[in-house]
Amino acid sequence: MKNQLTLLVLLGLLLCTIACNKASLIGSDILPSEDDVNVIFTDSFDISAKTILSDSAKVFDLNASLQPINYLLGKVNDPVFGVSSSDIYTQLGLLITSPDFSNSELDSIVLSLEYDAPNVYGDMDAPFSFEVYELAEDLPDTASIYSDATFALGTKIGELLNFVPKPQDSVLVDTVLTVPHITIRLDDAFGEKLLDTMNSSFYSDDNSFEDFLKGIALVGDANNQGMLSFDLLGALTKMTLYYTKDDTLASSYNYVIKSQSVKGMHFEHDYSMADVNDFFGSESLGDSLVLIQSMDGTEVELKINNLADLGNIIVNKAELVLTVAADGESDLYPPANQLIVTEENEEGNKVLIEDVIISLNQASDLAAIFGGELEDTGTKKIYRINLSGHFQRVVDGILPNNAIFISTFPKASQANRIILGGAKHSQYPIQFRLTYTKID
Repeated sequence: MKNQLTLLVLLGLLLCTIACNKASLIGSDILPSEDDVNVIFTDSFDISAKTILSDSAKVFDLNASLQPINYLLGKVNDPVFGVSSSDIYTQLGLLITSPDFSNSELDSIVLSLEYDAPNVYGDMDAPFSFEVYELAEDLPDTASIYSDATFALGTKIGELLNFVPKPQDSVLVDTVLTVPHITIRLDDAFGEKLLDTMNSSFYSDDNSFEDFLKGIALVGDANNQGMLSFDLLGALTKMTLYYTKDDTLASSYNYVIKSQSVKGMHFEHDYSMADVNDFFGSESLGDSLVLIQSMDGTEVELKINNLADLGNIIVNKAELVLTVAADGESDLYPPANQLIVTEENEEGNKVLIEDVIISLNQASDLAAIFGGELEDTGTKKIYRINLSGHFQRVVDGILPNNAIFISTFPKASQANRIILGGAKHSQYPIQFRLTYTKID
């Protein structure tokens, strides 16, 4: 793959104050004609781009709507992007408080995890293994947690070894087909601990139970070749205690993961032996290729250098077009479906650009106005990104003409990566297409 890359080298969510008209925000496909001589189209811009390391991803927020929609577990060893891994940690809550475990004997304790099939990644035909641990420290009761956070592991309570994932296959449970999921039998000693009536005071509410069981962690094996994805709020994600009461009555008790349960992922990336390592911060290599990866991976820093030469204009449409330059048809490493654009605010924090905010607030759909979706034209795969509002604010002097940053979305919930043509790629260069009206 490195030779292929070398060949390619050679060959806040706050609604912003809207300072321009609707046409400049949403954009219109206006091209110059004999009847409209004041409208000008150009795509001749000096563009610089480079691949940079991304910031850590937010993996927990007290606001449930801002939490990841799925959770990744596993490891991918990608020749271009190196080794990427994700572990999962979560609290467990009570479905019913104050259960009666008197005169009961343990049958088994089982953890079930519901697949989120669309976001699995890598080789799903290879065997997969992971371990389950009790957490040895409390998960923090904070507004947000990021993916670089680590938490101490306690006793190993279970494992699932050398299974081939079937995230698309329904599972037959007691003659009923259920959504795809996996089950892991946990250690009996852990089940006995949960069943012990001496611990009954911890079952009064979720906070008391979290004092008793701080949480669990799912840790992938070093030999895994893919990234599984689970819906932690799915109906089949639960931990079930099976027991017999009074020697005759078969019973069960469920522990569940709730929206308010603290949960998240820990990401790690090792780029030391990967092709992408050569690209970090290099505008010269960014002329040929730029590389984007989800999780805590990479993003593109891009700048339109000669925008000030246009003078006083009204932006009718500003569109960025990015083209997949390699691995676009890969089954193992498919490109991400959605890109997003951020900018740095005065404090140096990355925030969504105006076009993203408008698309979410006016259409409740990121792609409706902003775009950024993967599009297959039949001959190539591209991303079209509407930056009309952002660049109107730049030409009006409201914003400086600083770099923008392009990343996958949502980056915490997927492992996908993209190899894009760079600023001056011989076949798939980054294009900035501007239709504008000149103001005298």
